[in-house]
Amino acid sequence: MAITNNKPLTPKQSAFVQHIVNHPKDSATQAVKAVYSDTTDATARNIASTNLTKPNIITELAKYNNLVENTLINTINDYKDSDKLGERALATETSKWVHDKIHGKAVQQIQSTSKVLVMSIDLTSSDDITDSSTT
Repeated sequence: MAITNNKPLTPKQSAFVQHIVNHPKDSATQAVKAVYSDTTDATARNIASTNLTKPNIITELAKYNNLVENTLINTINDYKDSDKLGERALATETSKWVHDKIHGKAVQQIQSTSKVLVMSIDLTSSDDITDSSTT
């Protein structure tokens, strides 16, 4: 099913699209906060969600599809024989993420760590306990 684009982008919508394309690691919410002034987090999330469903914005983002796919292919080809695995992995992951973002598949990545503290308290010994009320 083809998406029809009847309306041109507003200046803010155009800036939103450009932010997404030019800042691939930012979320759509971050793009809204960068473009729209005095926007709360909740409002930014709402605008971002709405913007990503608008046919004219979807159509504009789709224009970058070939560029992203070519960049991904070139990155893989450029780094496929490289001994710098970190650079290759970073370039490939960034290209994939931009591709997925344009197609609405990107997810917010959250890293979490947890630490466990184990304490053992011996409550069976009463040798060191004195009753202060009897002294």
